[in-house]
Amino acid sequence: IIALGVLLLASTTESATAQIRIDKDQTGRIVAMANLSTASGCSRASGRGRVVDHHFENGQMKGVTFKDAKYGESYLNLPLLAMISPASARARVAEGFATLLVKGQDLKVVTLGCGAAGRIEKLASVELVGPPVRSGSGAAAANSLARPPMVAAAPLSDTGVRSQDGDDSVLRAQDGQAVAAATSSGPQAEPATITGELTYPGEWLPKDLKVCADEVVSKKRTCTSRQQKRGKSIRYELKVPAGTYLVFAESRSQPQGSPAYYSEFVTCGYDNSCPSHRPIPVTVSPGERRAKVDPGDWYANN
Repeated sequence: IIALGVLLLASTTESATAQIRIDKDQTGRIVAMANLSTASGCSRASGRGRVVDHHFENGQMKGVTFKDAKYGESYLNLPLLAMISPASARARVAEGFATLLVKGQDLKVVTLGCGAAGRIEKLASVELVGPPVRSGSGAAAANSLARPPMVAAAPLSDTGVRSQDGDDSVLRAQDGQAVAAATSSGPQAEPATITGELTYPGEWLPKDLKVCADEVVSKKRTCTSRQQKRGKSIRYELKVPAGTYLVFAESRSQPQGSPAYYSEFVTCGYDNSCPSHRPIPVTVSPGERRAKVDPGDWYANN
């Protein structure tokens, strides 16, 4: 039973007066969001299904892969949090995303099909269907979604923390407070696993090849040089705290093309027609295992 509706002013490129509606149940839990997109000239459709994947850019959730029970999977664009004001409204919308757009959650959605043949789908409203699925990241997820992207700063110092295979784990942040916030909750949560295949445009892998994952908010870097042979493939595995990471491989002895990110060029199939070399953020929850994160874009202009 929806007990409370909250109207939030959103300053967006689509409409300077768009009102995003957030509905809560009697316990205060967010159960629905409406008017997320009000683009004109678009076709409206509704469906039921589940979120199966999240997509991030610069630390912000920009879309989800939604599997409709009838029509299959599609990519749904979300409104940019950075364009929502004031900050309190932005935080509530981020909380709604973290609460409702959980992988495996049954949802009812309304979408807007825009552009040529309606191929650009935008999420207009979302409503909880059935019992809620508990999000692995909780309030921390809402905080990370609401936080504007941090501008990378020069590293202040390297810590003496060591990873499980003996490589230095470098902790980098803009200030000591950010470091404390990133590390205080880490030991309490089960680590996540990121794994994938190692490749190199040559007859063999460089002996000093290592794979690193940079957390986009805390700037913590976790690296490994350990390689695992599985059949004809050579793989890596990283244990990391929950968060959003940019994953790359690098070799100091073979600097050409290094670092090689897990990017849109990789998922496109390493083809010359691929439109972008943009690194793909990888978001993991405590205990989650993400496979097929292959840091093989040795062809980008770095």
